[in-house]
Amino acid sequence: MAAQGPAPVGYHAPVPDTPDVPEAGPLPRRVHWTLAALAALALLAAAHVHAWRFLGDDAYISFRYADNLARFGQLSFNPPGVDAQPVEGYTNLLWVLLLAAGRALGVPPPQLAPILTGASALTALVLAPVRIGAS
Repeated sequence: MAAQGPAPVGYHAPVPDTPDVPEAGPLPRRVHWTLAALAALALLAAAHVHAWRFLGDDAYISFRYADNLARFGQLSFNPPGVDAQPVEGYTNLLWVLLLAAGRALGVPPPQLAPILTGASALTALVLAPVRIGAS
């Protein structure tokens, strides 16, 4: 058999028939309902965040601890130099640390808290179906 040269430009080898691969078609109904349900949940979550966007008075306790930690390096309710006994009045250390980090970056806790709350809610909304599907 004689050696053949390179294939001509524009030549494509024939593609074998693959009958076991289904043709792409419209999405199943279940996918449409799932997407509609997720969109509805996202709208409800946005409405909920909008309706409940207030800061409770207890939040300011955490804000005060976060502010003093960022400004003075002390996790205390009263700033240094005040003649008062140290008091641990927070119940949410991670929240106070996140708010203090934001304060150190120049974002006041009352502005950062709603952003963190919304981000946490959206993260939970995204991860909940993943967790439910894993169980």
